[in-house]
Amino acid sequence: MSGRPEFLDRQHESGFAQLVIYFRDRVNDSGSMSFACWSRGADRAVLYSAGGTELAAVPISAPDDRDSVLAQIEEAWGTLRWVKFSTRVYG
Repeated sequence: MSGRPEFLDRQHESGFAQLVIYFRDRVNDSGSMSFACWSRGADRAVLYSAGGTELAAVPISAPDDRDSVLAQIEEAWGTLRWVKFSTRVYG
């Protein structure tokens, strides 16, 4: 990864259901950020607009290695800003 993102809600790190990822350079004109979601063990990550519309998906190899997952997402969609450990699943 090109830089270390800030990790949010680390208290859920061991039992997270999904990672919600925000990017440094994916902000629309009103200041809202698009985001990606990856559910633990899934073979793809999905990019959403700030309004929640699905924009794209990227296949994920090695879904058991969180660092590899984040590196693949960053390669597809840009530098990571925040990674949130979520106990809920979006979408």
